[in-house]
Amino acid sequence: MRRSAHVVAIAVSLGVVTGLVGFAPRSVATVATAAAPSITSVPVSEWNRIVAVGAWHSGCPASRTTLRQVWVNYHGFDGRVHRGVLVVNVDVAPAIASIMTSLFNSGFPIHRMQPIETFNGDDNASMAADNTSAYNCRRASQANASPSASPHANGRAIDINPYENPWIDSRCNCFRPDAYFGSHRSGRGVITKLGVVWQAFSAAGWTWQDNSTIDYQHFDTGYPSAPFMPVPVTVGNAQQVITVQAHGSWATVVAWQRVASGWRVVVSTNAGRVGSNGVVAGSARRQGSYTTPTGTYALTQAFGIAPNPGTGLPYHHVTNADWWVEDNASRWYNTLRTAAQGGFRTQLPETNVNGSEHLIAHGAAYRYAVVIDYNMHPAVRYRGAGIFLHVSTGQPTAGCVAVPQSVLVQLMRWLQPTQHPRIAIGRA
Repeated sequence: MRRSAHVVAIAVSLGVVTGLVGFAPRSVATVATAAAPSITSVPVSEWNRIVAVGAWHSGCPASRTTLRQVWVNYHGFDGRVHRGVLVVNVDVAPAIASIMTSLFNSGFPIHRMQPIETFNGDDNASMAADNTSAYNCRRASQANASPSASPHANGRAIDINPYENPWIDSRCNCFRPDAYFGSHRSGRGVITKLGVVWQAFSAAGWTWQDNSTIDYQHFDTGYPSAPFMPVPVTVGNAQQVITVQAHGSWATVVAWQRVASGWRVVVSTNAGRVGSNGVVAGSARRQGSYTTPTGTYALTQAFGIAPNPGTGLPYHHVTNADWWVEDNASRWYNTLRTAAQGGFRTQLPETNVNGSEHLIAHGAAYRYAVVIDYNMHPAVRYRGAGIFLHVSTGQPTAGCVAVPQSVLVQLMRWLQPTQHPRIAIGRA
């Protein structure tokens, strides 16, 4: 999909705070009407704090590279809007951003949302403060599951309003942190079955632990914790799947390899970019709309201005003669073709609805690229052509998916035709 000089970058307000010494919920303007979620890496300084308080120690399964911070606005018990952060696994970060957005939109109140290191890694102190939190590889004195199996230690669990939603501690067979809401299941901040919190998590495939071992505050993706495929995908015989979860023009991109036990994360990035106008259903997309099509598509070929970086996919080394046909009047619509082969109008500018892409003119973006088999079998005119997974320039695209070059090279070396690779694009 061509990149025009007229593409307007979407400004994304990340609201990122680093070095959370003395972290407290931040009030934002009372006119704030959106959750404004953002997903960021865990800063080294913050990771050092996590380690220092014992929320990570030897034997813990997650790491700084596999965790993300999800920043989001929430409605406080004081009637004001605050901004908080949850530390979660990269494979559930987009889902958490979406879930917390749903809770914000519904007006569900949250008392506070601070990382566990604010409480020196002490789960009891966090619960007593009615703090909503996620990642915590608990110290031995607080552990209730082996770290390898624990959803919290893997970053795939969240505890919401623990004072209003207590759990039964088997050591005393009593509700903690307070017994009152063990029997009083209504009121501000209380989670109930079929309520807005339950619906938001259930729709994303998470489970509420209101079973025989009651833990009203707790939602997770399963026990023992395992990599979580974040979007509904029909993968067929695919052994390799790349998931793209878009939020605005940004996206979390995760590569998954099928193994005997399920799916394993190979590489991930939260620096993915999609169309400047976000994503839209593939069947409804229109050419020139600056949107990225949702759906699941095969990955069968690759190309690049640079030599083959080592991919097992059929690779075409781009020359000055190569074009991607986006001329709706051409029988070769949405295929690679040279000017000498003809059959399309090379004289039309790329900004024209029938203008094709001269591939070599996009040196930075097309240094490496994988073709996404969208709108190919058959190609529907005006639905869009030239949808690729290519090198990110740091800006939104006109419809492609873009990732940093180092990530793309790793992906290309991993992709193998015998694994029937696919890409699944959805909205976070």
